[in-house]
Amino acid sequence: MDLDVARIENAVQVIDPVFLNTPQYLDEQLCSALGDRAVTVKVETANPVRSFKGRGADLMLSTLAPGTPVVCASSGNFGQAVAYAGRARGMPVVVFVPETVNPVKRERMETFGARVIAAGADGHRRGRPRPPTPNVILTISTCRMASRRRSLRASGRSESS
Repeated sequence: MDLDVARIENAVQVIDPVFLNTPQYLDEQLCSALGDRAVTVKVETANPVRSFKGRGADLMLSTLAPGTPVVCASSGNFGQAVAYAGRARGMPVVVFVPETVNPVKRERMETFGARVIAAGADGHRRGRPRPPTPNVILTISTCRMASRRRSLRASGRSESS
C-alpha cells in the first residue's frame, strides 16, 4: 500500500490524541556517526502504551463498529495497544499470550480491560475458546497461522508434518 496524504490526514482525525504529536529531537551523536546526516529520533514511550503500536491499533479499531469484539495474539506491546484502544472504543478484547509472557505486560493488558489467555509457548493453541460473536478481527500472525493451515489442508499435509 502506497503512502497517501489523504489517508494520513484521515488517520490524524481518528487516532486518539494521546498517540499523536510524539516528541522528537535531532540526535547529534547519531548524526555524526552516520556521516553528518540529519537523524531525528522519536520518543515513543511518551504515551499510555509506551509504544508506537498504540497509533496503529487505535487506527485499526476505528474502522470497526462500536462493540465489535477483537481478538489478537501478542507477547506485550501490541496486546496492550489493542486493549487500550478497545477499552476507549467500547470493544471487548481477548489477547492470547505465550505462557512465558512478561507478567508486567500481562498485567497492563488486563488493566486496559483485555481478557488475557495464556496459550502455549507461542500464544497459539488448538481448541481456542470461541470469541463472543463472529465479527472478530485477528492479528496478522493469527491470520498467517490460519492461512498456513488452509495451505496444509489443500496439500494433504497436517500441521505436524
